[in-house]
Amino acid sequence: MLFRFLHFNVDSLMVLLAPSEAVQKLAGNYLAICAFGAVGMCAATIFSSFFIGIGDSRTPLYVTVFVNSLNAVLDYALIFGKFGMPAWGVSGAAVATRLPEWIYALVLCVLFIRRGRRHTLVTALVPPHTPPLPRPLRTGLPARP
Repeated sequence: MLFRFLHFNVDSLMVLLAPSEAVQKLAGNYLAICAFGAVGMCAATIFSSFFIGIGDSRTPLYVTVFVNSLNAVLDYALIFGKFGMPAWGVSGAAVATRLPEWIYALVLCVLFIRRGRRHTLVTALVPPHTPPLPRPLRTGLPARP
């Protein structure tokens, strides 16, 4: 939903901020590219929260250090055209920021799906256990007149 909002309303957001014509064009490109990273960022947050929730905060930490280092190198390379990369300027900054977020989500997803982790923690789709549900639902409903 955030992706759709940002991607299709970039021009409206730029009108509200009222920047100069040059800044408006650069910011519009930046936001349009960043909109594609919103899904990767959400997926990364979900997988990171899973690992932290099971008491494994080191895995997200190590992957975060790696992707932040990658982000710094990609920013330098894609903004200024170093290491044989194209000089994309502001658009390069957007790509260099969002690509590591997708890599972060992918690495954590692979670590999550690993056979040993899945079977040890019994992570699978499980239907809800319904007997305890009716009482809280009755309690939360309005009282009868």
